[in-house]
Amino acid sequence: NSCHSCHSCHSSIAASCAISRGRNAMQFLSHVFLANVALWDRNTIGHSPVSAQPMPDKASKPMRSSPSQLQQIWDTQTLASFSVSQLDAFSALYWGDCPYLSRAIRCGRHRRGEMGTVSFSRLQRLVSAYLDEEAALAQRQAVSMMRHVWTNYEERAFGKDELRPVSGIGRNNWGGIGQTLVDALDTLWLMDFKEEFDRAALWVEQSLSFSKDLNVNLFETSIRHLGGLLSAFALSRRSGLLDVAKDLGDRLIKAFPPPRTARSRDTSKGLGAEFKKLLHHVGLPTEALDSVLGNGKNSEVVISLPSSDINLGSGETKNLAGFISLAEAYVPIEWKYLAALTTNCSYSAAQDRVLHAINRSLNLEENGLGMIMLKQDGKAFPSAQNRLSLGSRGDSFYEYLLKDLIFSADVAEDKLTKKLWSSFRAKLPGLFAEGHQVDRTPGSSWPHRSPKEVPRGRGGALGGWHEFWKDAPSPWLFLKEITPHHTVPKMDHLVCFL
Repeated sequence: NSCHSCHSCHSSIAASCAISRGRNAMQFLSHVFLANVALWDRNTIGHSPVSAQPMPDKASKPMRSSPSQLQQIWDTQTLASFSVSQLDAFSALYWGDCPYLSRAIRCGRHRRGEMGTVSFSRLQRLVSAYLDEEAALAQRQAVSMMRHVWTNYEERAFGKDELRPVSGIGRNNWGGIGQTLVDALDTLWLMDFKEEFDRAALWVEQSLSFSKDLNVNLFETSIRHLGGLLSAFALSRRSGLLDVAKDLGDRLIKAFPPPRTARSRDTSKGLGAEFKKLLHHVGLPTEALDSVLGNGKNSEVVISLPSSDINLGSGETKNLAGFISLAEAYVPIEWKYLAALTTNCSYSAAQDRVLHAINRSLNLEENGLGMIMLKQDGKAFPSAQNRLSLGSRGDSFYEYLLKDLIFSADVAEDKLTKKLWSSFRAKLPGLFAEGHQVDRTPGSSWPHRSPKEVPRGRGGALGGWHEFWKDAPSPWLFLKEITPHHTVPKMDHLVCFL
């Protein structure tokens, strides 16, 4: 067929015609991708064999379909992890063709079996070779991207906290502590940018100083700077990096209270008192409120959790939000590794005290899940916004439980981490919610807000709101959030760690 009648061609021929008319490469790739998606039967992969459907033109090849042989190579869960483009590549291999952008596989030069397909043993070899080639291509792309980014950072903003991508100007928006450089040290090493790593590490050893009047967030500085320095030392064994990490650790450790630090407070007035009156008004017993919020003047509070922010120079601590986030209170890996390298057990002991305080206040051994906003004594912060959530302000706590379990639980005398992780796993299914659309007659419009027939906790991922009914295909599964008085039908994007 000529290029003047591409609309009647097979999709791949149409794409070639588009190129011949001068369209750019991106348009070509988009055309090919959409054509392949149209041919791919997504509903059948991993479930049952699909017979090939002939094209209208008898001389053309059968339409591609999902080869059931893939089920003999991978289980259903693995198949579900592949992208549409990967599945289309497998289909192309099954029909004896080469996937797009593939150069290493000579898949089109071998004899095909029945229906023009390759044998099962050859399909196994081809899909394995394709995935290896794709992984190598992705690796080369990642290295190329890192080289581009780091070269520009080193030329334009070396030692600065960040490089502004449009203007190309360096900026110290973290207080001038080499945010980008320190956070990238381990990546430079792992990507074999050894010369670049040496120059960056030398800058850290000679120029980076934390002796300054600078307020920093304890959590962010622990995971980015302390973690970055320790991982760089673990890979390179440059002692200067450990010295800088120890200096930073000695400054940040002041945010953690020593054992049994107590202070008195007045709970008879202020926001806490008003909130207590409100809860009592709706029927909560006074005894329960007193146990959480205190019962009047001079109520003793045991300070168990670290402050959210600390001044690196003076050691002064603050809680800028007025509460402690569950996700930011417990950071065991960085601190326990620092303790192991320096033999200073006070670093790890502070983390153990935090975990015990949270467990004691929230009874995590039994409940498995904890409120995301906490007071400094570890109890739930009185706020209508407080909730059980695996998303923002809660996510990292559960991530670190697993990391700590892998890192130290098998050798630690204290088995609390293992108990809490088991309890979390047992309670996790309770957060799952399944949503279903309400049946409507054809042609009727889906209401902007989920209808009343959808009970609370089974609404849309945006809290029960949809721009269009097709945006909420049914059924769907998500992780809900729970406040003290109702279920929130919303799944936070940070739940991706699960």
